[in-house]
Amino acid sequence: MDIIINEASGYSKGGTYFFNWESLNYPNSYPDDCICTLTTTMEMAGYAVFQIPAGDNIYDNTACLYDRLEFSGDIMDKTPVCNRFNTDYSNYMMKMFTASVTGTINFITDSTDGNVEKGFRMTITVSLDYAGR
Repeated sequence: MDIIINEASGYSKGGTYFFNWESLNYPNSYPDDCICTLTTTMEMAGYAVFQIPAGDNIYDNTACLYDRLEFSGDIMDKTPVCNRFNTDYSNYMMKMFTASVTGTINFITDSTDGNVEKGFRMTITVSLDYAGR
């Protein structure tokens, strides 16, 4: 899934926008041996918040070696995530007065561990500054 935030796509300064991205088969168990990618590009000033609610789950028995979310690019915390989300999880990306920023999240599953879980539904909230460019 690709999210591109710019005025040409109809986004407005001062606006707030919501998107959802979920693991395959959510809320049922996700399949093994897949890679799903979310790329978010912001060409307007503001921030994006990536949130997973408590109760969702990515199987973790190996310190994120097999099933995990991986973060790269301009996302603030690049620590892989895999666990039973007992509390809400959040990660962030900001764009100020610089060139565009891009963050990528990969959901990777691997049959080596022999287990799957419910997966997740992530909400992406994009809030744009009034004065930003």
